[in-house]
Formats: sequence, C-alpha cells, structure tokens
Amino acid sequence: MAVSFPISRSIKNMTARGVAQERRSNRIFKEDRKRDREKERKREKEKEKEREKDRRQCRRILKRVKIRRKDNIDTR
Repeated sequence: MAVSFPISRSIKNMTARGVAQERRSNRIFKEDRKRDREKERKREKEKEKEREKDRRQCRRILKRVKIRRKDNIDTR
C-alpha cells in the first residue's frame, strides 16, 4: 500500500538530479548577476564620461565669458 504525499523541496533537492539542477541554476544566476554588474559598471563609465565632457564645456564657456568681461572692463 503506497501512500502518496508531496515531496518537500529539501528532500527533492537531496536527489542527485535535484542537486545537479540546483547547482546549474545557481551558476546561471551567478553568471547573470556578474553580467548585470559589468553592464552597470559600463553604464557608470559612460555617465562619468558625459559628466566630464559637460564639465570641460562649462569651463570653456566660463573662460570665454571671463575674457569678454575683461575686455569690457578694459575698454571702459
């Protein structure tokens, strides 16, 4: 007389197939997280480049304005 009952997750994972699948899914999950971190780093680098570009542009504009102001003061 066989009694059927749902196998709990921990017992299921003790089987060789369950353990192998768990390892596989963990590895895949780990690789996905690693890929996500790399993408995030790349995005941060791009943002930093943009910020630096903007800073340089602002400096140039400020220098021009300062030069113009000096010229105006000199002519007065």
